[in-house]
Amino acid sequence: MRWLLLKKVLKKKASAAEKGRALSDCARLERVEGRRYIHRGLYSAADQSNFEYLLHGDDGASFRANFRTSRGAFHELARLISGHGAFQSPPGSRKVQAPVEYQLMVFLHYIGTKGTTTQQMKSMFRCAYGTVWNYIWRVCAAFESLSASTISWPGRAEKASNS
Repeated sequence: MRWLLLKKVLKKKASAAEKGRALSDCARLERVEGRRYIHRGLYSAADQSNFEYLLHGDDGASFRANFRTSRGAFHELARLISGHGAFQSPPGSRKVQAPVEYQLMVFLHYIGTKGTTTQQMKSMFRCAYGTVWNYIWRVCAAFESLSASTISWPGRAEKASNS
């Protein structure tokens, strides 16, 4: 839009006052475009309440069925990966990422339910297709960085206690 406005003014024989107004209008337009989403929240109320309900509202059996883990183990996983750089917005970005717990919920539901499609994920979590994949890849990156220090084969004592 700015380009069209400038092109129009520069194309014709514009007076200095007209050129000044055009530049002023371009500057004003640039300020508006820069703040276009400043008041928009990260999630709509329905999206956030859906995540919160899934995280805190349903019973433990339903949580385990959806995410294949207990709430305690879930919160421990979230604590382990929360410091990973994948969950940090780039410097200078005004976009704030979803909480780690939300991203972990999407990941666990995806890997824990056979045959789940991204369409079902979009409906359940009320987020876009690309958002679902971003959440999954971020959690994968965080888990991969923890694998060497956290995941190991069980020793004899642990095998015996699990048998």
